[in-house]
Amino acid sequence: RGSGVFAVEPEGFEDTKRSLEKGAPVTVEGGRTICDALAVNRPGALTFGINARLLAGGLCVSDSAAARAMAIAFAHFKLVVEPGGAVALAAALSQAFDVRGKTVAVICSGGNVDKDLYCRALRGWAGLGLVRVGALGEGRRSGMPCPDVRLVGAGIQLEWSGEPTGPPAD
Repeated sequence: RGSGVFAVEPEGFEDTKRSLEKGAPVTVEGGRTICDALAVNRPGALTFGINARLLAGGLCVSDSAAARAMAIAFAHFKLVVEPGGAVALAAALSQAFDVRGKTVAVICSGGNVDKDLYCRALRGWAGLGLVRVGALGEGRRSGMPCPDVRLVGAGIQLEWSGEPTGPPAD
């Protein structure tokens, strides 16, 4: 008891969250998101029925939080995850739910991410010290996915006193 499984969706596409709150499938307007794998505006009848029985609720995160989670997964866990595959980590890191004193399992998935989008996500969080932007070609020699991004450190602190403003917009 006391455990629960939550759906996590990008802002604007929180159809599961809203449907669970209403008790019936609803359609959301959608919009734009970097989490293209999760850009669905209505849960299917079969999926909703299963989720209504098994999920504790739904959460949503911003594109900025998903990009931050992508950078953290890369910098600290050496994982390449696509934006939609980073939303659960984003929810935990952005405190979309209370994680204090709890054991939290997060599933990160998918390396099917556009290279330019991935590099922008890493570069955007360089100011946090998660990754370092260096001379062109520097990262390529070290096997990194972006030619000008290098891995900085290991270890991760999961308690933040504040939220960064996010990566710069292109």
